[in-house]
Amino acid sequence: MKKKILTSIALLAIVPSVAFAQVDTSYFSQLITSLKGILNSLVPLLIAAAVVYFLWGVLQFVASGDDEEKRKAGRSRMINGIIAIFVMVSVWGLIGFLGDVTGIDGGSVYVPPIVP
Repeated sequence: MKKKILTSIALLAIVPSVAFAQVDTSYFSQLITSLKGILNSLVPLLIAAAVVYFLWGVLQFVASGDDEEKRKAGRSRMINGIIAIFVMVSVWGLIGFLGDVTGIDGGSVYVPPIVP
């Protein structure tokens, strides 16, 4: 019984948003634009972190001398760093390629037309 009452209240709360489906999308488009800006600046930082991780593995591999455990750890870091760099650059390139093929412009946000 309580479940039916809560469901009816929830549905009645949604009805005005369905009836007035035309909403101002300027806030939403600004939000998407700002999130896109954050993500665009985050990708190069992640790639730089993967390069630093790879170089740390190289340094550990070279500085280990005859210690086989440290060489193994350095080799593992180098391989993981190369895989991380490859995956990130490949995904970034694939997204750019798919955007070019489909004609999606990465610099704009679609704003639906507003009926007067």
